[in-house]
Amino acid sequence: MAAVDILLLHCAFTAAFYIRFGSDLQTTLFNLHAYLRILTALSACAVVILHFSGLYMNWLRKSKSFLVQSAAVASGMIVLAAMVLSFWERAFAFPRTVFAIAFALFAMLLAASRLLVQYLYRTYGGSRRVLIIARNKEAAFTLERKFSKEAGWYRVDKILTVDQLAWLPSVLPEVDTVVIGEMLEEKSRIFGLCIQAGKQVLVVPGISE
Repeated sequence: MAAVDILLLHCAFTAAFYIRFGSDLQTTLFNLHAYLRILTALSACAVVILHFSGLYMNWLRKSKSFLVQSAAVASGMIVLAAMVLSFWERAFAFPRTVFAIAFALFAMLLAASRLLVQYLYRTYGGSRRVLIIARNKEAAFTLERKFSKEAGWYRVDKILTVDQLAWLPSVLPEVDTVVIGEMLEEKSRIFGLCIQAGKQVLVVPGISE
């Protein structure tokens, strides 16, 4: 993903040159040549900023608002880094409007790329089949309503109550995630069986936990 982000960044600056200077090819080429002088340093700064903005670690399941806001903040910081590097290198000779245009373009491209990848992941690979284990049907339905709010990420396929635990070994191969409800005396044994089967386990803590 970092390589795509760097490509989008440089495309945003290149487009900003063209938008600002239009058909003045000589000025555009002059500034592009100057831009190449800070390209490597700017790319490194961009990767670091994007990493600390939360756009590389576990971002696929973050909210859309988080991705858009993080993209905007990260884009602003990266453009600011470009301004600092250009001043340090004395590499640029164009108006600050180029930075403003590059910021707007990169923020849109960055947010759009994250939202697109998230949509594709959510549509084709993000929905996880869920097994809920609860002490009774009422508790199970409460947990099911909770996961119904995560539409697209989780799909409740199976529900077991404590008197149906004998079916657990046969049900585990059919699910991806197991939710263990609170106040289950056999919670440790259930957890161990799920881990042995290589399933993601979500445990609902009790009041004393």
